[in-house]
Amino acid sequence: MRSLAVLLAGLCVSAVSLSAQTNFSGKTYTNLAPTSHLAIGDINGDNYPDILIYSPIIDQTGSTLSHAYVLYNDGQGNFGSPTALPGTALFNTARIVDMNGDSYPDVVGCYNTVSGNTNQLNVVVEINNGGGNFSELPPVSAPGICRDMAVGDVYRDGHLAVITVGYAEPAAQQQVTPVFDVFSNDGSGHLTLAQSSTPSLDSPNGGNYTNCAPTTVTAGDFQKNGNFDLILANRCYPTNPTVSGVFSTFFYVSQGSSGYTSFSPLRNTESEDIVTNLKTLDLTHSGSLDFLGAANRTGQGHIEWGYDVNNGFEYQVGWPDYGSSIPYVGGAAAADFDGDGNNDLVRSGSSAPRTFSQVTLSVLPGQGGTTWGSAVSTTVGTASSYATDVMVADFNRDGKPDYATLLPDTGTQTTTLYVATNIFGSAVCTAPATPNTSTICTPTKLQQFAAGTTSVSVTAASNITSFAHNRLYLDDSTVYDTDSQSVSTSISVTDGNHHLVLVSWNSSGTSFTSSTDFTVGQPGGCLKDSPGASLCSPTQLGTYSGQITVNAGDRAPSGLAVTAIRVYIDNLAVYTSYNPGVTSTYQFSHNLNVATGDHVMVIVGYHSDGSADSVSAYFTVTNNGCSAQANQNNLVICAPQPSQQVGSPVTVLASASSTSPYIAAMRIYVDNNALATVYNNSPNDPVFTIQQPVTIPSGTHHVVVVGYPSSGGYVSSSEQIVIQ
Repeated sequence: MRSLAVLLAGLCVSAVSLSAQTNFSGKTYTNLAPTSHLAIGDINGDNYPDILIYSPIIDQTGSTLSHAYVLYNDGQGNFGSPTALPGTALFNTARIVDMNGDSYPDVVGCYNTVSGNTNQLNVVVEINNGGGNFSELPPVSAPGICRDMAVGDVYRDGHLAVITVGYAEPAAQQQVTPVFDVFSNDGSGHLTLAQSSTPSLDSPNGGNYTNCAPTTVTAGDFQKNGNFDLILANRCYPTNPTVSGVFSTFFYVSQGSSGYTSFSPLRNTESEDIVTNLKTLDLTHSGSLDFLGAANRTGQGHIEWGYDVNNGFEYQVGWPDYGSSIPYVGGAAAADFDGDGNNDLVRSGSSAPRTFSQVTLSVLPGQGGTTWGSAVSTTVGTASSYATDVMVADFNRDGKPDYATLLPDTGTQTTTLYVATNIFGSAVCTAPATPNTSTICTPTKLQQFAAGTTSVSVTAASNITSFAHNRLYLDDSTVYDTDSQSVSTSISVTDGNHHLVLVSWNSSGTSFTSSTDFTVGQPGGCLKDSPGASLCSPTQLGTYSGQITVNAGDRAPSGLAVTAIRVYIDNLAVYTSYNPGVTSTYQFSHNLNVATGDHVMVIVGYHSDGSADSVSAYFTVTNNGCSAQANQNNLVICAPQPSQQVGSPVTVLASASSTSPYIAAMRIYVDNNALATVYNNSPNDPVFTIQQPVTIPSGTHHVVVVGYPSSGGYVSSSEQIVIQ
């Protein structure tokens, strides 16, 4: 067996000509230690995505050949010699995330050990002390074998928890018990086993293939309710000894108040495809999260996905014949490589897993929705390499997505890293040079679109250290999510004024924003012909049920500009809209949750010389839709919504009730600091509802509202929000 030192010392780089893929320039980094998985993240804090390669490979003597190594990016998409992580690092699965909140991306991984006849999974955190210098925390263990993991803020405490999935018995015995574990994080990266369960992941229709356990997991807020939800793909073995072969099932796992207890099937029958390497993304540019993975059956590989079909939560799981000419698909990813606004697919394929063949890399051009054109392919690697997963990142920071994969060689017991740089045309939107900033290239500030326009193209780019996620908000509603620093999508619009915000998160959960305003239709709308403020909605003495839409504007006196417009309700400032341009007129439309009852709204327009205009209207809200359940101990926060991005001051709308005579008061806490207390002046009402503005600095914050029953005790509810 060749030593690791020899394998690492033999690293070399070569250029590859892609005559079949003229839109990509490929480089190979050969003679790496034998690994089969990769993760991408800015490990040394220089703002360029680095590559972590990992995963144990066992040779014919039973020896573990692999370790975990980092290849650092020089900023041009070139990678240096691998640097080994300390300690155990024999990961079966790993992620690059900030586990202790110091803005340095750490590595969390899961590996398996055997004690006697018992399998044990171990989760270990490698703490990044800055510049890629790591120290290993003590591992935390649970029974079973780890197959995959997800990392996210499960408990909404600002700390990343770890979810592992796998099985309790060796798969070769074909008697598997699924294991599902959640490890909480104390904020320093130290983990504790918080939940351990063995959910049923069998086919909902029963049958011979009911012995199912997870092979892969992916996560995201699939229902747009602030929860960290999961998609599980499972491998099933026959319970009937006369039946051969394996099948798979898909399950959705919803996060509830007591953890993960609801496991719902996403299709009604098992499939012959065994799915691996799931990823979360907005595959169809619908504004909802989808998932994508590699799917294989005997002699036939596919790309498999699930997508939201009606803007609710009803997923259709597809397994098309894209890739049917490839006997085995190792992995798949999606990105808009050609900048046409549609996601393209990239896949890696070979004749079979871990057998002698060359690897075929294919790009399938997106044609909108879930339709793709013919694959454009190239062959890489040696005659004894095989396909693994594919990952997408902007390696040379030119605003265009690139991709990378590993090519393990079964003959030499080494691995080749293959990096494909996108040279298709010019960058859609160039990221700013300043770290931790972002930009929206289109639509431009104050751009006007013709009346009746239903779709607007959005291009944006972010330069975020330890980047994790991008999200677009249109008029305070989420319209697009992506894990790429480059954004190229189309959003649905209606006539009127619109406010578009790009929020970029790093791996520690810190957010960075940029915004633009644009108009669909002719300017005018809610503006007076002469200088002064105007309020078109709510109308004077109007009555409303549910959310209030504020339509307001201001025309400054000659020679002056409108700088901002502020909304007051009952003498409390609840919203401010700033004019991004030096213009004499400005108008906006914004939705507000307002408590039930009679109110007065005042609109104040501020001018460049410090002067101001104002206008007011009285209105009534008969039912704002925010009400706790009467005579029960409960409290609901109706606004802002979990994970919503809002401006400050933010109006907290909450309702509480209890089994005691009444709720005496409610208090609002932000990051454990009490900011406001509202007392109940109507003790005869069984439900107490408040609408209270509070000033909160920009960033991500934890909000808790506590209600105090008159007989003692408390009721509460909490959420995280993002302040622009």
